[in-house]
Amino acid sequence: MIRHRRRLVLIGCLSILLWAPPTLADAWQARLEKQLAVIDQRYRDHTVAGEIGVHVRRLDDGERVGWRDAERWYWASLVKVPVAV
Repeated sequence: MIRHRRRLVLIGCLSILLWAPPTLADAWQARLEKQLAVIDQRYRDHTVAGEIGVHVRRLDDGERVGWRDAERWYWASLVKVPVAV
């Protein structure tokens, strides 16, 4: 339950970041990678159980950020969120 909440919070944060006005979205890749590094370190330190992999692509200009996005993942019900959006 907690893992699912964290995933939803992460997806919500990504949504806000990607659809933010241009003044707020400047250097969004660097900010996102920094936040993902902190989250990933918590998983590696076993502070939080689980793993993360993220692929984000802005539809307007094609810019992207990938964090362990080349790995294969079991999506389970998580795929429903982006499909619903």
